[in-house]
Parts: sequence; structure tokens; C-alpha cells
Amino acid sequence: DGSHHTKAFSLRSDKRPNYRVKLSYQDEHGRFRQKDIDTGIKVQKSYYQEAVREGRNRAREWYEQYLLDQKQRLLAIQYKGDLTIPDYCDYYLFLLKEHGLKNNTIISYAQNLVRARKYLSNISIKDIDRRIIDGYVESLVAENNSLLRARAAGDLSVKDFSNSIKKQVNALITMCKFAYARDDNSHSDSTHISKASLDLMAKFYHKPELIPPSIEELNTILAYIKGTPLEIAVNLAAKAGLRREEVLGLKWSNVFLDNECPTIRIDSTVVRVGKQAEERNTTKSRKSLRTIPVMMDLGEYLRQLMQRQATDKELLGTGYMDSPYVFRFADGSRPQPDWITYTFKHKQEACGIHGYRFHDLRHFAATYIIKRSGDIKLAQEMLGHEQITTTMDTYAKYTTQDMIDKVKAYHL
Repeated sequence: DGSHHTKAFSLRSDKRPNYRVKLSYQDEHGRFRQKDIDTGIKVQKSYYQEAVREGRNRAREWYEQYLLDQKQRLLAIQYKGDLTIPDYCDYYLFLLKEHGLKNNTIISYAQNLVRARKYLSNISIKDIDRRIIDGYVESLVAENNSLLRARAAGDLSVKDFSNSIKKQVNALITMCKFAYARDDNSHSDSTHISKASLDLMAKFYHKPELIPPSIEELNTILAYIKGTPLEIAVNLAAKAGLRREEVLGLKWSNVFLDNECPTIRIDSTVVRVGKQAEERNTTKSRKSLRTIPVMMDLGEYLRQLMQRQATDKELLGTGYMDSPYVFRFADGSRPQPDWITYTFKHKQEACGIHGYRFHDLRHFAATYIIKRSGDIKLAQEMLGHEQITTTMDTYAKYTTQDMIDKVKAYHL
């Protein structure tokens, strides 16, 4: 039952007298588990369909009870005043799910808190302080041989820490902020995280300013990857402001090239859940469901791409995989989400450009729209931001030269 995030359902006979159900599901930490359930129906060919129905019902009943038990357990622990980090992680992830966060987001949070559960298993949430966080970072560094070598050479700074370590530390600090906010609002004595403790490790929590590639750098990258599948993704991100999951989920049925101004409709995505790609008929937020007018050069590129994919299909014949998606390989197959991220990183480095993420192309699109139109509201609508403050704070950064030009334009 997809509504319960179960992974799979299968009927087994083995050598046992009754048919049995093997139910695969994700637990509250995002890990895949299996449960073997007896259907109570004798293994016999004439009973198979009945066993399928009964097995499905029993699997659903077991899983619904599992969810209920989990919810009751997590509701109970919120009233205990001295929660350990593992217990508070369970409670935190439960509340995130109750507030409607998507399953893949919760799985990501859970994965980034796995080592906090391990190394801080006997620490209470109320006792978190700078010393404990520093010790946690030391434990993470001790698992990384390259960082240990850098420390031995006396050359280890925050910028050298891997993104993985930063994400894990940030996940813990974010959870502490959450605990503090709940106590601050409810005046509860369940935790006693001090405001000073929340400022610890600010060097990890602080996000660096986003800097998009320049037009020259973008053109260099596009020239280098011309004719490759990555060119499709880069064009859609840099010229239409699409997110990675929106690039992967865009279908030709949502591309309208015959209009006076070409448009694309964003109403589906492809996201990574664990190690698998999952198709969704939803977007990141309500505002992300949108129709975008595209620049004429992007419209022309998409027309040529459509013709090229039709040619590929004709040449490969039965070897071609029919696909509704715009972004695909020459044989029609769809790349995995991480393929975009890793390939973009390697290709930009191959042409002498360093330091940009694929998501920075979306930042480029936002900055370009704002510079050309001066309309932040337009940028918000095209990017699909829920709040205009996100557009202003994250994407609309003026450079020093921009500010000089603006000031020169004013005369008293």
C-alpha cells in the first residue's frame, strides 16, 4: 500500500503448510525492514487467489498497527524530561512526518542523524553543549583517513571537512534548535538547551553565500558538453530555473513549442529515495506547480532536441526505450538523479572551471532574470518559490558593481 510507504508485498509458500506474506517496508529511520506474516490459508493451488486477498489484508492490518504503536510510543516520550539523543531523534522525525514533510526528506534527515545516535547514545538532549558537539566532530573526523592525514600535517580547517560531516553536524544542530524553539514557545521543562549552545559550531551551520557562474563560464561549459545528455539538463536549469528533480520529471507533453512564446509546465518530479529514483505527480511546494515562459533560444534548442531524439529512436529501432521524458540518454533511458550532480561536477572541472554545483545554475537563472527585468516577483513565480523572501534573500544578491551602477543611476 503506497500510502503507508511500504516497499513490496509478495506471497510465499516455501515448504510450510500455509501461504505466508513477506512485507517489505521502511521504518521510522528510513531503513528497509521485512516482516513474515502467516495468512492462515493452506498451500494449495485452488486457494491461491484467496491467499493473495487474505495476505494483503493481514499485511495492511499489521502495518497499520505498527504505525499506531510507533505513534503512541513517540507521543509518550514527549512528556519525559530527560530524553537521550536517540529517543529525541525518534520524536523529532515523528513530528516532522506529522507536519507533512515528504518521506524522502525525512529519510535524508534520519540518515544524517545515524552517527549522532551512535556516538551520543547516552547523552541527554538537555545536556548538549559546545564540548559535546566538538567531541562529536572529532568522532566523525576519526572515521575519515584523509582528514586525519591533514591534521597530522597541521593543515586542517573547516573548509576541508567533507560535505557529509557538515551535513551530519548541521542535522544535529538543527534538531537542537528545534528542541529549543519548542521549549521557548511552551515554557516546558522537558529540555533545557541554552541559547548559547545553539550558537556553537556556527562555522558549520553558516551557509556560504551562493555565487552563480558567470555568463562566460556557463557558455564555456555548454560548449564543452554540446551534444551530450548533460547539455539538456544544464540548459533547462540555467535558462528556465528548473530544479534537478524538475529537470528529471519534465515530459514532452508539458512542453508547448507552438505557442507565440514557448512554455513548459512543471507538474511532476523525479526524486531520489534511498538509492532509487521515484516518479511523483507532485512538486516541491504548491508554488512549484507552474507554467514557465522560456527564452526563444531555449525554445529553439528544445525543437532541435525533439528532432534529434526522434532520429535516435528511428536509428536504434527496437533497441530504443520509449520514454515521455525530455531529459534522457540517446537510447531513451532516463539517468539517475545523482548522475546529473556528479557528471556536472566532472565536466566543469574538465574545462577548467571549479566550485559550482548543479543547483547554482538555478541561481544563475534567478540572478539573470532579476538583472534583466528588475522584477523580483517575476523571478519568484518562474522559480516556484513559496515565499518571495526566499527569492530576495537567497538569489537576489547585488555585487559591488551592481550597487555602484544603481547609485549612479539616481540623481537628486
